[in-house]
Amino acid sequence: MISVSVLSRRWRQLASALGVLLFSGFSFGQGTQEDYDRADGLRDRFRNRVFRAEVIPHWIGDGSRGWYRVQTGEKEFEFILFDAGKGSRKRAFDHDAMAKSLSDLLGFSVEAGNLPLSALRFEADGRLIGFQAKGRVFAADSSAPGWKQIGKSSKDSAKRQSSRSRAAAFPKPNSESPDQKWEVEIRDRNVWLVSKADGGEYPLSFEGNEEDGYVDKVYWAPNSSRFAAIRHRAAQARQVRLIESSPRDRLQPHLHALDYLKPGDRIALSKPHLFEVESKSEIPISDALFPNPWRIEDYRWASDSGELYFLYNQRGHQTLRIIGVDGFTGATRSVVNENSPTFIDYAYKKFSRHLEDSEEVIWMSERDGWNHLYLFDRATGQV
Repeated sequence: MISVSVLSRRWRQLASALGVLLFSGFSFGQGTQEDYDRADGLRDRFRNRVFRAEVIPHWIGDGSRGWYRVQTGEKEFEFILFDAGKGSRKRAFDHDAMAKSLSDLLGFSVEAGNLPLSALRFEADGRLIGFQAKGRVFAADSSAPGWKQIGKSSKDSAKRQSSRSRAAAFPKPNSESPDQKWEVEIRDRNVWLVSKADGGEYPLSFEGNEEDGYVDKVYWAPNSSRFAAIRHRAAQARQVRLIESSPRDRLQPHLHALDYLKPGDRIALSKPHLFEVESKSEIPISDALFPNPWRIEDYRWASDSGELYFLYNQRGHQTLRIIGVDGFTGATRSVVNENSPTFIDYAYKKFSRHLEDSEEVIWMSERDGWNHLYLFDRATGQV
């Protein structure tokens, strides 16, 4: 017969062994201070080890030529002029001569490999005619070889240029028609069309409500003949409960409630609805190509007002699709279709640009296992 003292000793031994295992496991999973320090220093360890890895092109004239600045060493850079049509590249100018000119203009020594230049300006033939350096704006001197200061640079001007470029790439909603004859108003979550000429008011929808109704996002066709209004359905309400066992402000546990949807719950949903001005009516759009959106974005019209486009990201992120909607019939088609059996990285590897002049779309995809840019014909959907 085993005595109580023996059982007690064995239980203590077992508890000690379990404690060692548990705490050693926690220690391994938590990591040491050295682990965190090493992770925090990863960027510094690899900084200035890889060069010529990033190119941000700046286009010139008709877009067949451009320039970029590339890092070639720890503190060395080159300015490159390229011709996309010919597939050629070369230094944009004589870096040694520029270093000498800048040293005289700025009053301190400038290295040819580290020229403090930005906002370069070129003629269509690739000749450099201006730049910014150290807060000053320089231009080619027409009276003598070299450069002359013509003003001071402004960070605001660069921000304005960036904002204009982004606005062109991502059209914003506007309640007023391009011809300024009509205004769309959302009243009680329904669409009303108002004539700015005589004040006439026309209700175009009737089924909107607080849970599922229209919002102030309207995208007009360029010729003002029709528009897309966005209808938004709220997500279902679901809360999860968490117990804070040892709150700092009181002795008793505290119960917290957080809004948290679970897989399969109804998420917030926004979809476009198409309306025609002349008939004062809605043109139904079939949602067969976008039945279960996680998000729909990047609304835009073709320049001839014949088709509306938007980007559909399906819930689950295995389908990403640019959809075209016929502006007259509401029929839909897939312009670009991206499918993955696993996951599409919509957060960091999603990119598309509509080229209105050529009616093409630049599309980023990892469909072959590598991240590439593809050029699609917007009319046919062909690469």
